[in-house]
Amino acid sequence: MKLKAPKTWQLILILVSVIVLAIGGSFLAVYLKTGFKPEVTPPESIEINDVDGVYNLSTAQYEAVKQFRLKITTPTENVTQNEITLKFASNVSVTPPTEDGKISDGIIIVPQKVKMNEEFYVQLVQEAYLDSNSNEHILNKGGISHLIVTTQNNTLTSSQIQVAVDKPVGEIKLEAYNATTGDKLTADGTNKISQGTNFVLKPTFYPEASQYMFSDDKNDAATTKRQKDIYYESASSNE
Repeated sequence: MKLKAPKTWQLILILVSVIVLAIGGSFLAVYLKTGFKPEVTPPESIEINDVDGVYNLSTAQYEAVKQFRLKITTPTENVTQNEITLKFASNVSVTPPTEDGKISDGIIIVPQKVKMNEEFYVQLVQEAYLDSNSNEHILNKGGISHLIVTTQNNTLTSSQIQVAVDKPVGEIKLEAYNATTGDKLTADGTNKISQGTNFVLKPTFYPEASQYMFSDDKNDAATTKRQKDIYYESASSNE
């Protein structure tokens, strides 16, 4: 019995079936091996960008009197791991995340999670201050914060930045002392200030910590404690 040669359409059908089976087999092999996982590209390094120009190169810290913006970027191209985690040093008491995902060490407030290439605000914690006349003022709490920046790349070392928040001056009280005797001078009485008296003025800052620039008194790394300048204006007197 002679076998009939397959017709053209049958040959085409067989050829298509073989191709489909080959492609299907290849996809199956890839799936079994990788599970069709998307390609993951972690950041190889990151850069912390000072958007508002508050970074002081000489002190190697961000010095703030009001809230400012930062942005974290990477030179790595086509990064797929874009999530950044912010946290504070382990020895610092941190408030639990708020409903909008922000955390605080009592000095600054930052989002716990940010995205690569997106700006975010570093907010300053404020507190009430009562002056000598019982007037209330809302001032920055001030202090030194150590912020840790971590990426999704577990092999990449976390970056640490220091934020120094200035403690505003609530008020200043001046006391005069005789330059020769060292006695405290008053507006009247035996030791009153009069014309021809050589005296020195000694200021007292309230709150006390406000006399230092950008909380230098709390900065262990500061080689010098910068103090705020006071400018006096002389007034004429007939006495």
